[in-house]
Amino acid sequence: MLSGDMPSLSTLFGDRLTAVMPRGAGRLASPDLPGVGAALAAAALARRAPSRVALAVTPGPADHERVYADLCALGRDSGVTPETFPPAAANDAESTGVRARVIAALAAGGEPQHATPGERFPTVIVTSLQALVQPAPTPEALAEASLSLHVGARYAFDDVVARLVAAGYERSAEVDAPGRLAVRGGLLDIWPSAAPAPWRAEFFDTELESLRTFDPATQCSTGHGTAVWLPPCSEAAMPTVQLVDLLPPGCAVLWLDHDRIRAGTFFPPEDVADPLSWEALQARVAARSPACQLYSGDPPPPQTPALPLEIAALPGLAELGAEEAHHPELLMQARQRLLADFSRRAEAGETVLLFADTPGTCELLARELGPATCVQIRRAPLSGGFALPGLTVAAQPDLYAVRKQSLRRAPAAAARGGRVENAADLEPGDLVVHVDHGIGRFLGSTEIEVDGQRSEVFTIEYAEGAKLHVPVTHAHLLSRYVGVAGHRAKLHRLGGRRWTREKADAERAVADLAVSLLDTQARRQVVEGLAFNAEPPWLHEFEASFPYQETDDQVKVIEEVKRDMASPRPMDRLICGDAGYGKTEIAMRAAFIAVMNGRQVAVLVPTTVLAEQHYETFTDRMSAYPVKIAVLSRFQSHSAHKRILADARHGRLDIVIGTHALLGSEVSFQNLGLLIIDEEQRFGVTHKEKLKQVRQVVDVLTLSATPIPRTLYMSMTGARDMSLLQTPPRERVAVETRVARDADTVLRSAIRQELNRGGQVYVLYNRVMTIGLMQRRLEGLVPEARIAVAHGQMPAQALARVMRRFEAGEIDVLLCTTIVESGLDIPRANTMLIHRADRFGIADLYQLRGRVGRSSQKGFAWLLLPEYGHVDEDGRQRIAALQKHSGLGAGFNLALRDLEIRGAGNLLGAAQSGHIAAIGFGLYCQLLRRTIARLKGEAPPLLVDVDLDLDFIDLSPGSVDPESAACLPYAYVEDEAHRMILHRRLAETITIKEVSALRRELADRYGRPPAAVLRLLRLTELRVLAAQKALGRIETREQKIYFYKLRERAPLLVHGRLPVLKGKDAAQRLDALFHALKAL
Repeated sequence: MLSGDMPSLSTLFGDRLTAVMPRGAGRLASPDLPGVGAALAAAALARRAPSRVALAVTPGPADHERVYADLCALGRDSGVTPETFPPAAANDAESTGVRARVIAALAAGGEPQHATPGERFPTVIVTSLQALVQPAPTPEALAEASLSLHVGARYAFDDVVARLVAAGYERSAEVDAPGRLAVRGGLLDIWPSAAPAPWRAEFFDTELESLRTFDPATQCSTGHGTAVWLPPCSEAAMPTVQLVDLLPPGCAVLWLDHDRIRAGTFFPPEDVADPLSWEALQARVAARSPACQLYSGDPPPPQTPALPLEIAALPGLAELGAEEAHHPELLMQARQRLLADFSRRAEAGETVLLFADTPGTCELLARELGPATCVQIRRAPLSGGFALPGLTVAAQPDLYAVRKQSLRRAPAAAARGGRVENAADLEPGDLVVHVDHGIGRFLGSTEIEVDGQRSEVFTIEYAEGAKLHVPVTHAHLLSRYVGVAGHRAKLHRLGGRRWTREKADAERAVADLAVSLLDTQARRQVVEGLAFNAEPPWLHEFEASFPYQETDDQVKVIEEVKRDMASPRPMDRLICGDAGYGKTEIAMRAAFIAVMNGRQVAVLVPTTVLAEQHYETFTDRMSAYPVKIAVLSRFQSHSAHKRILADARHGRLDIVIGTHALLGSEVSFQNLGLLIIDEEQRFGVTHKEKLKQVRQVVDVLTLSATPIPRTLYMSMTGARDMSLLQTPPRERVAVETRVARDADTVLRSAIRQELNRGGQVYVLYNRVMTIGLMQRRLEGLVPEARIAVAHGQMPAQALARVMRRFEAGEIDVLLCTTIVESGLDIPRANTMLIHRADRFGIADLYQLRGRVGRSSQKGFAWLLLPEYGHVDEDGRQRIAALQKHSGLGAGFNLALRDLEIRGAGNLLGAAQSGHIAAIGFGLYCQLLRRTIARLKGEAPPLLVDVDLDLDFIDLSPGSVDPESAACLPYAYVEDEAHRMILHRRLAETITIKEVSALRRELADRYGRPPAAVLRLLRLTELRVLAAQKALGRIETREQKIYFYKLRERAPLLVHGRLPVLKGKDAAQRLDALFHALKAL
């Protein structure tokens, strides 16, 4: 039965624990606490402790994550507030903030900073030995460095900003990551280091008028608050104390696996100057007079009475003899035996609880158990179950032999995709494209005077030093020039013919492309493909055994793929997503569906190393099912190669993974149903032609990590099925990019920092000739590390062996060439050092950086520049761009920043690359979008291109007359890039609704709009209405209104004469204009 109002698991466990705990016992030993037992024991101790605080100490980061995740999964049912205390990490604002929150809570007697008076639960602090022995800031120093803001209170605005900068917050134009702040007039945007979302504080003079949270992706407000706490972003130079010295008297301490913790104190982290021994740690805890200390694990510590708690691990699937067989039928039988056992226990009066991760699995288990069952089914992703007399708890990992990893990080990271419009940021010196005049260099915005009127313009320099001033109302005619890798654009001449010719060529090419895209689409609609059964047997078990929590995007894309496969027309879907966002899992599910429908699958990958890795991943995920998988690459011997080809031809293989060898003429399949292509852009033209022929008959799924810019994605909707994966997995942390000189000290400290937290390191060295010298240098710097070399010129077998050892964790440092560039997934390798980073293209650096930070551990990418000597300007710019865009999902911005739109070139074909290079990417996409709409018989989007020349309006932002100004005053929007974006958005607006939305957004992001801004928005509405009536220009002079139709010279007359402009001030005259326009 799906449980309703039953006692919580925490209560059931707590009652049993309390019943066997002797009164007044200060130290107790318990057996191992399996599965969720550790989290429940910590919660029970916190509820019993007089101070209502419990500290749970784990031996390492994996247990730390597991116990904290279990407490978060139990939610309010746990009856406690879980807090995590991570190890200190330099330059990591988030972990500094989380540590600060715990220290502040302990200083306040265990009350969390963010607790509201109604919900004062006991607190459980989960930490690891490494974090426990590191020094932490004293509560006094922390209080001095922190700041609290309350609505209605008064503050000196400049002092607030100065204090926050001193506390380690970094000033930026826009807040998109923890630890940053931005100032705009009386608005302060800040992302507190311990908060899941950023805050916006609006001041009126010295009074704090309002506090709002906002979404970092859209920069728009999402909620209101009355107070916010701003802890520091750095612990540097603060007086320190040990965390145990802050525990309140009467607390409880749980030592999980005390033997391993004790052993860990013999090898303290290197950065701790005066590490505590086990004995010293025990003495410090005893000095805090704890109410109870519970030591779990065998054997118990000496002189510690045992707790008579008969807790045992569940007889999971391993003991039931199914693990050796690894066969789905046997696994299913084993699960049914377990469920039958649970039913018997429940009928005998025991309490039996089953926890599943998803609603789907809950329903499946309810069906398997039948409607009359006494077993309670609940939903929570727990790490595992246990058995106590009278109480049996099982979690999904006990039933499916796989544990879903989902670290409960604040969802902040998911929002940090970096905004796509920022990719169009124009900075002085950038190349721009003007629709009518071609490619020029953007010099910035200035004010000029024309006919006695000052107005703001964007200045663009063309060939031979000619300058063009573009009014801000025409900002939509400008776009940043994004071309094709390796193409140097030449500036056009103003009034020259080259631009007109290139634009006309591109328009023709776009029309051809749109026709061919729609033609392929139409032909595929007609061809009868395979209609798969999208929910074949065992699919549910296969999905449940995915070891991570699916992201929202993944769920959506999986549904789209299933829909495509179930429809009778051939699937041709492109999935774009950053490295590590879960594309491979979607491909594996599609492959599984195809195989279960009796069809074969071909997986095409660009490199041998990646083919091997995919083979391991597929084999690992499908090992429990009767699926035959083979890999075709240069790691195979000639005879193995022949055997695989014969097996594929006769249908003895279900899935074949291989490099372009798979496209050879000698390869054939008995009944191919699905082709999966990974990183299609890395295959040559001939290979692509071969793929085109295959496309029309079988289902094709293409994966790409080279980000497809959003503009292209939008302009191609309706011409190709595309899915975007933009939410990072819950536990992904943005990779931090650091730039340093290639010095011994840097190498040594970066490698040791990673090894200390139990990780692995890539050292990227791209010169095979001298890689041996580098190996000797590393062995001298970190003699304790196990170092191995991998490069493409090694014998295939040797290379495969090294990669497998690295994956298994038998190698600490892998010294390698760019052979690791694509697709490798080794979650423990979280530091990469790139030698001579200035010699790599940005797309390569981006791909390489995607190899680290693939788990919940923060990744570090060190870009090493030569210790002495000069780095060329291009190299410097590439590295600066990579540092700037280091957030999650930053690939879109980078793809644009680098003019390396490889995504565009290969998605559209090489022939189109020349035209993209000639007219720029933005304009190309606009043309493509309009052409596709026209060919499909849809109305193309409205073009608002109306000139306004109103003699009663002053368009200068430096205007002295507030009564007639219509502009964005500099005091209101300071940042030049922001002004450019806003002018563009005003110019691109095509409906009154969009103008209203922009008005709300301006008020939210920049404060109350002054009269000049409201007038500017009114003018935008006027232009939209005029465009709807097909006008091209509106003028006012000498109290008369002149309306001109597009491309006509004579003004429109109403009842045979020009309309009269009435009104005393600008507001009344604007009303009269709108009235006259509506009467047309």
